[in-house]
Amino acid sequence: MPSFYRMAASHDLCNRAIELYKDNKLKVWLEKSYWGSRTYKNPEEEQMQFELALKG
Repeated sequence: MPSFYRMAASHDLCNRAIELYKDNKLKVWLEKSYWGSRTYKNPEEEQMQFELALKG
């Protein structure tokens, strides 16, 4: 039984690491927005992308 718990803990740790390092839409939006590299063409596009990012 103890090896099962170690395996479950290891699996959980891997899942948390993946979630931490993978890109999510809000993070990408922040990187491209006013606070990042400013790659949106206009404020309307930035707002539209923000709304999409919040939806997930």
